Amino acid sequence: IKLSNKDKKSIDSPSKEAQQQQIRRLVIRRIVSQWLPLHTATLGMVVDVMPNPREAMKSRSQILFPSDSSSEDGRIVKSVSTCDRSEDAPVVVFVTKLFEVDSRSLSDYNEEDDDTTTMLGFARVFSGVLKHTTRLYLNGAKLLPSQVQLYLMMGNRQFREVNTVSAGSVVAIRHLDRCVDKFATLISEQT
Repeated sequence: IKLSNKDKKSIDSPSKEAQQQQIRRLVIRRIVSQWLPLHTATLGMVVDVMPNPREAMKSRSQILFPSDSSSEDGRIVKSVSTCDRSEDAPVVVFVTKLFEVDSRSLSDYNEEDDDTTTMLGFARVFSGVLKHTTRLYLNGAKLLPSQVQLYLMMGNRQFREVNTVSAGSVVAIRHLDRCVDKFATLISEQT
């Protein structure tokens, strides 16, 4: 493996031994970078090691819903623990954070809009099928004021608008910034 001029210029140690150690590091870094890029290896490990959403929810639901959950919440608990993707299952969505994006990264961007940035809620659908027309309650009590817009997150921070998202999926939700501060649970049924 040959070192580039840039690599040679980065070797700035005064002693010969330190220079040789820097050269060894550069060579090793070059060899390892040719094996498999870090992002590919990381994604591969996530796919191989992390459980799929349905398997993960079985163990996660025991933490989210203690055994003394009331019977009226039983339908919601069962739907979440099985990651129920049916149309008639109650929709449960957990919003983990709100983040600001450039409005031009949205697939439905209109140049006549005054806003240069938009707040989106990063969320996972735990059960049901979330539709842009679904009436959602904040933490099971307060009805959200309007319909939401749903976006799938694509590479390069691009967001494609969709009408439905099923359980197990990650979604960006627009128009939550008026009623959600940091994180929240959204449910299609009032509890």
